[in-house]
Amino acid sequence: MSTDKRESWLLRLYRRVTRLTTASPEPGASGCPAGVAIDPAQVATPRAPALRSLEDWRDLVHQGRRVTLTWDGGPRRGAITTRGEVRLLFEDSIWVWLDHQLPERDRPTAGQAMQLLAPGDDAMRLIPCQLVDEGRGSSLQLIVSGRPSQVQRRDDLRAKVDLPPVSAVRLDGNGKPMGLLGLDLVDLSAGGIRARVGEPVKPGEQLRLVLRLDNGQPLTPVVDVLDGGRVARGKFCPMPECERRRIVQFVHRQELVARQHTQAAAPTD
Repeated sequence: MSTDKRESWLLRLYRRVTRLTTASPEPGASGCPAGVAIDPAQVATPRAPALRSLEDWRDLVHQGRRVTLTWDGGPRRGAITTRGEVRLLFEDSIWVWLDHQLPERDRPTAGQAMQLLAPGDDAMRLIPCQLVDEGRGSSLQLIVSGRPSQVQRRDDLRAKVDLPPVSAVRLDGNGKPMGLLGLDLVDLSAGGIRARVGEPVKPGEQLRLVLRLDNGQPLTPVVDVLDGGRVARGKFCPMPECERRRIVQFVHRQELVARQHTQAAAPTD
């Protein structure tokens, strides 16, 4: 980014912040400047929410929002995914502070297309962006380049996962532990799991899992077994929304990486 452009961004941001913090209307003054006439015919009537055709990315991304970012690292690196927190929004730009500093080989270049994944009320959203500045691997400045798109309803998306064997505790009808059980997850969604189990389980049983999805604290959701046997299928019992969201984001990261690997392997004309 050139010095002129950087100063332009900073000056515009400074002016906006100064205007918001120093503006103090006179007592009894209206919200309109004196001497300005407003033509009612030029005032647009807001559309009803039901008629809204485009979703605004600003409704999905705000300061403090946890997001996932992914981009193409080239033939050797493949898809690269990282996570971070939105710290600042200005016009069409988003600043994301990353959880971990990117090594130099993984850093995207200015102008590179990126995808920002943010949770919505009913499904995850992909927001297309372009990189403005990579902040020496510790932050990313992005500019939104397109409309958000719904990836899939969050309870419907099921991804194959590659996780170490998972520990589970068998529970009796009162929720008391009855013993340990080892299992290997075959696939995972925000709604439940499918897994190969060390010992056959029966429909109606409950299992408490220990899921280690990322660098955070392990999750311990309870699963109701729907289909028993050596390959069992179960649904998650009610859990805190923050835990469900972690599962959603993990599943979508898996799905994005798999999709990008497929696209990279596809023959080109």
